[in-house]
Amino acid sequence: MTFVSLLTLLQFRGRIQDILPSLPAQHDQYLLRWLRGESGSTVHHSDCLLSMSSLWVRYWQTTVGPLPQLNRLDGKDGGYQVITL
Repeated sequence: MTFVSLLTLLQFRGRIQDILPSLPAQHDQYLLRWLRGESGSTVHHSDCLLSMSSLWVRYWQTTVGPLPQLNRLDGKDGGYQVITL
């Protein structure tokens, strides 16, 4: 990890301290995926996306129920397959 990436990650962690405990993962790789999610995205943009995603998950879980578990398909299209429990 470069020095710039580390600084960006620390800045991102600081911005999402309020929602960090409710995330499914708090490790660096998970957060870096949010930072790299869209090319050219800023820390502020990634913070907004992660916050909105967290709000949506909480809303879904309180109104509908648990989220379905997804398995990544092996195709190049990046599709997912829903696993019924």
